[in-house]
Amino acid sequence: METFKKNLEALKRYHPLLYEQLAVTSHQSPVTSHQLLKTRSGHPTVEYKGISLTSQYDPVKESKRWAEKVSPKSDAYLIVLGFGLGYHLKEMRNAECGMRNTLLVVEQDLELFALALKLVDFSRLFSSSRIILKVGCPEEEVVSTFKESFSFLRFGEAQILEHPASLRLNPAYYQRLRKRLAESTEQEKTRGLTLAKFGRLWQRNILANLSQIGSSPSVRRLFGQFNLHPAIIVSAGPSLDKNVAGLKEVQDKALIVSTDTAVRTLAAHRIKPHLVASIDPQEINFNRFAGLDISKSCLVVSELANPKTLRLETKKFISLSDHPFTIYITTHLKDKGYVSAAGGSVATFAFDLARKLGCNPIILVGQDLAYTDSRSHTRTTHDLEEISKFKTLEMKEWEEIRRRDLLEIESIDGGKVLTDYVLWGYLKWFEEEIAKFQDLRVIDATQGGAKISGTQIMSLKEAVKTYCPGELQIEEILDRAYREGRNQEPGAGKLLLELKKLKEEITNPHILEPLLYQSLFDSLYKREKTDREAILTKATKEASLLMEEMLGGAIEEFS
Repeated sequence: METFKKNLEALKRYHPLLYEQLAVTSHQSPVTSHQLLKTRSGHPTVEYKGISLTSQYDPVKESKRWAEKVSPKSDAYLIVLGFGLGYHLKEMRNAECGMRNTLLVVEQDLELFALALKLVDFSRLFSSSRIILKVGCPEEEVVSTFKESFSFLRFGEAQILEHPASLRLNPAYYQRLRKRLAESTEQEKTRGLTLAKFGRLWQRNILANLSQIGSSPSVRRLFGQFNLHPAIIVSAGPSLDKNVAGLKEVQDKALIVSTDTAVRTLAAHRIKPHLVASIDPQEINFNRFAGLDISKSCLVVSELANPKTLRLETKKFISLSDHPFTIYITTHLKDKGYVSAAGGSVATFAFDLARKLGCNPIILVGQDLAYTDSRSHTRTTHDLEEISKFKTLEMKEWEEIRRRDLLEIESIDGGKVLTDYVLWGYLKWFEEEIAKFQDLRVIDATQGGAKISGTQIMSLKEAVKTYCPGELQIEEILDRAYREGRNQEPGAGKLLLELKKLKEEITNPHILEPLLYQSLFDSLYKREKTDREAILTKATKEASLLMEEMLGGAIEEFS
């Protein structure tokens, strides 16, 4: 028991919850049948549930071969599926390549983990802050821990390593977990690439939008105001052309939330959405509003959006994101309310908005998340000036689509449909969010595109008939929320003080993170032969200078 006590003490500092759990169960007799075996090398091993966990000749030598074979990359985030008796982890940590890595170790069987602690000394392994242990945890908890600890900026990639004996003991658990962790890695990679593309633009937009942030009503004033009211989220997928006319029958029977990409299609059919959601930072997105009168709709807009969008002549509610810069400069403002843009698209933003307004059910229209009929959007979304008799809309779209990294997924009608990894990431976000809120009914009335697990598939006509029986006081609710919020915001004055304070904290890495991605991406993906730490140092200096320039301009404008 001395080895077990030594291991417990080592766990106490960095893994206190696991320490407490093992301390409580340490006096209980093992339930699972196992047999202790002596190997030829003298190292202990175990036959557990009829499966030998290591070589019966030399577990250490076997583990060295495993560590050499998996060849962990020096700066990657490592995930090891299966603790087993832990020899492989000790050998990987002893190898030079594993010393600098953050290591997430997952073991499904708590009893097996406790048994390993009685046989092998892990005190050195457990004394490292780079080791994250998830033992006896449900899949959701493991994935959540990974998302909290993995960053595309810090690590670049996550490498999943498997302990063969552990996989034989619990194959279904580890297979499901591997799939979910791989999906989460792709989602974080997409987030990183998005930051690389938009990080600097977002920063500039926030500064340009400060006066609107300070003076416009908060989206928080709408939260809970539509409790149990049906909502229809209108996205600009190609299937919207099939049933957009059916929205004329809705009138005020449901809250219509349009994405900014779909608003032109609705206007072409003389359909007025109650809310228009917008988060895109680019000016090309603002151009979608050109020539349209949206004054009778309310705009729910992120502080990251293009400044011209925030200056449209209509009622607007401001939603703040979890952007580090926004968090710092709005410390003394009233809570503006947060609608998640983490899903990555304006459609995911609209979904989170409808949920926070209290809407139930939520009906999805135009949410293809795939290239239905080899198209990416509804017809009126495109710049028709580019279409001619020599190049049809379908030809133009297919030229763009086939340049992307495509994959085939299940379609809403049970067949197959093409999508890309960006749209697939949005699909996974929808599925995860729907699974979180069991009481929320989500109807997919898209009539095309990808199958979204957790939704009820229904035609728009049937959904409206079933869930939208009578008229609601939607306009009255929106008008009241706007009037109450318009004159109760603290204004932009306090933001000037925050900007001046922030200039003194210019090297804060959390504030600089969105600006770092561009420099990091440029250096790493243009294959500069420099180590990641040197690249980050260089990128931090560049980001600090850029931030100082941005803040100086904003302070001068305010003053």
